[in-house]
Amino acid sequence: MNRWKVQLWGWGLSGLVVATPVWAHGGEDHDHEAPAPVLSQPVQPRAVAQSDDFELVAVLGASELTVYLDRADSNEPVSGAHIEIESDGFKAEGVAQGEGVYGMPAGALAHPGRHALTITVESDAGADLLDAALVVPQAASGTSGTSNGVWHRTPTWAKLTALGVIVVGLVAGGRMRRQPREEAQA
Repeated sequence: MNRWKVQLWGWGLSGLVVATPVWAHGGEDHDHEAPAPVLSQPVQPRAVAQSDDFELVAVLGASELTVYLDRADSNEPVSGAHIEIESDGFKAEGVAQGEGVYGMPAGALAHPGRHALTITVESDAGADLLDAALVVPQAASGTSGTSNGVWHRTPTWAKLTALGVIVVGLVAGGRMRRQPREEAQA
């Protein structure tokens, strides 16, 4: 086989290996609609509860739980309420921070996991007992970030095949280069 044919085969196989991740695969709908917007900041963990009288949203910050309380029928903020939240040994009372906004230390709720919340609300509009769940995800590890690139989605067998083809191409190319030198020396 001529030297140029071996090199052509090597380049052809290398091109196939490089193009392997581009081949069609499942999960593509090709709908040409605009992709959903990507959030520039992570969404803070939150819990939502609703009754006939109240709507409540609790948002977990770094060290504080902020509670937003509205009337269910009018979406009007509820000021002057007494809010108490309990969960597995955690108990805190809300301190008014604004119209319908209450804050309290997060305490044990800041730890990763699912926290079942029992929320007591007392105001001029009435009193209610609400249930909610606050799910706090695991903190990000010390990596520089996750990548959704093609290399990370490519199966291991395809990576090993690519490596094998590249090695075979390099070895074959090296042998073809040495062959004319060996003939010249003989």
